[in-house]
Amino acid sequence: MSEAKKMYAKANAGSVKTNGAVNHLPAALAHGKAGLFIFPILEGTKDQPLIKQWGIRASCDAAQITEWWTRWPQANIGLACMKSKIAVIDSDVPNGEATLQWLADLEDKILSPTKMARSPRGGIHRFYRGRIATTAGKIGENVDTRGVGSGNGGYVLLAPSRTEDGSYKWIEGAPMAEIDPWVVEACGDSLMIGDNSQAPVVEQDTPDLIARAIHYLTHDARPSVQFQNGEFALLMTAAMLKDIGISEGVAVELLDKYYNVPKNGNRPYCEPLWEVGEGATADRLDAKVRNAWQYLNQTQPGSRTAAVAFGDEPVDSTALNTMVRWWKDRAAVMADGGPTPRELKLMRKKGLKS
Repeated sequence: MSEAKKMYAKANAGSVKTNGAVNHLPAALAHGKAGLFIFPILEGTKDQPLIKQWGIRASCDAAQITEWWTRWPQANIGLACMKSKIAVIDSDVPNGEATLQWLADLEDKILSPTKMARSPRGGIHRFYRGRIATTAGKIGENVDTRGVGSGNGGYVLLAPSRTEDGSYKWIEGAPMAEIDPWVVEACGDSLMIGDNSQAPVVEQDTPDLIARAIHYLTHDARPSVQFQNGEFALLMTAAMLKDIGISEGVAVELLDKYYNVPKNGNRPYCEPLWEVGEGATADRLDAKVRNAWQYLNQTQPGSRTAAVAFGDEPVDSTALNTMVRWWKDRAAVMADGGPTPRELKLMRKKGLKS
């Protein structure tokens, strides 16, 4: 067994117990020895780092790792992808793997075999050497990427971290490969994404933008239904509010009031209802909104507004129709079985009707 495989095996073997309590220090040291820049995350969670500026302060130094996990022995282990120069493709349940298979079969976009891990909910993390933009759903439904990005970049949890759903575990497989160029291209220029500004390009939360958001939430948003890609629907709905100039805090309020409601006729709804501000992270509406603001950073807040599209110029019908078509395309990705914007673009190039 190679030295690298020994280190991964040690990390995957699980935690040791000290006085009956879980201790992740041995696994954390193994990851650091493998050259991975890591940082501690609150035990049992995946979105509460225990240090500020984790993407910058993440370390592979044994002394620093020992200090952190002596202070927080049960802390989960976060991998700072940008600092580690590692790109992660996260295919989530229920159909992330089906999306990747569809890309391979119909578009000849094949992922190179590489090191993989399984998340507690059954998703697959593929680890590659290289740089990639941190995105959510850009490659396809239920497929996210973690890499570079504004501020800290992206991160994933490493084995044997645990959440209420279970443990992260390495999957036996190929050694870590270089990231495939088609993935980098599909996600955007990773060399530019680290400097992406998330400063709003319009005045946020104005009465007209709030009215527009409410209309979208009560008429056009895709319902968030458990076992029917409901989590993805909520994420993309939150992203739409960000794009049309709604701030994160107001987005949580609007989503909870107008979208997080029981089924009633043909209007959008959530089933079951999402928690807000308390409860498990996986069940919290505000946590999903935070993810949309943190990871969907390809566009600035307010970038899909008339003020940005047209400025002070008179609105002509052609320009207006272009924007309307974009909105219809975006809505299509919400519809069950609807084509993605990339598919619509290909269809138009071929002269097909959508």
